[in-house]
Amino acid sequence: MEKIGIIETGDFVTYMRDGEFGRVVISRPDAMNALNGTVLKQIDEAFSLAESDNDIQAIVLEGTGKAFVAGADIKFFVDCIKEDRLDDNLAFTTYGQDVLNRIEDCQKLVIAKMAGLALGGGLELALSTDVIVATPEAVMGFPETGIGIYPGLGGTQRTSRYIGKELAKYLILTGTIISANDALAIGLVDYVFDPDEIDQKIRVMIGDGTLKSRKGKEPGNLPESWKKIKELFADSNINGWLSGKYLENDDPLLNKTAKIIAGKAPLALKFANQIVDTGFEKPLKEGLKEELAHLNEIFTTKDALTGLENVGKKDIQFKGQ
Repeated sequence: MEKIGIIETGDFVTYMRDGEFGRVVISRPDAMNALNGTVLKQIDEAFSLAESDNDIQAIVLEGTGKAFVAGADIKFFVDCIKEDRLDDNLAFTTYGQDVLNRIEDCQKLVIAKMAGLALGGGLELALSTDVIVATPEAVMGFPETGIGIYPGLGGTQRTSRYIGKELAKYLILTGTIISANDALAIGLVDYVFDPDEIDQKIRVMIGDGTLKSRKGKEPGNLPESWKKIKELFADSNINGWLSGKYLENDDPLLNKTAKIIAGKAPLALKFANQIVDTGFEKPLKEGLKEELAHLNEIFTTKDALTGLENVGKKDIQFKGQ
């Protein structure tokens, strides 16, 4: 990285000191700050600088433009499949998990400032921090099962530990994109502030010590609408969702949700459900290995290539192969 005054900067990630906290800023606007190998490496390097900077007490991770991070680089995935380089994809994902683990293990308080789109790997990146502070315009979710794969950077593991298996499965199996306020209501986000006050709120709360890690917090009371969703995604109902049992149900919520799930890739749904379950019974770092263990298997399916090549298109036709 090249040093410019008190700023350390790479092509896509900048580290700067801002009073008593440091900023790690991702700026890849042409790709909505999507993660690739270079971006991950520069995030890793920026956090090394921030951790060793004795003049700061906290680190703010943010993205520029309309996105926090819009996910991982889809073209890389497609190229790995077509060029039979699945080991490169596994290496990328393994390194990505390592980078997110080092963020989670950072001795300084790490805050994700989410002021835009956070999908897939972007939401997973935010979940590796201690606190997520969002603006009302932020939206987030896990669209992976709708493109033939499953979350591979900790989404199946950290999400279930923060909001429970039921709501984690709802988000992952349906691919539902939720607002910052809904995320706040279920405990996925910790604070929501207006854009014109978010920086000052972060600064004041760091200064007075009220901005604390979500780890170990007791979950709050869910709104009634989310309580119903949690009940619907209890373990006893999951086979019904995956088998299409609720497609002809008279309950509008069940019927609508069943139709959404029916449009996802069947094998991706199966793997995602399995990985949430098996990983949840283990310590986090062991659970994360479950995502890696099935990565080559899911990326060799025909549905993965179909989904990844048709990102952004509606009504992708999956064959369960």
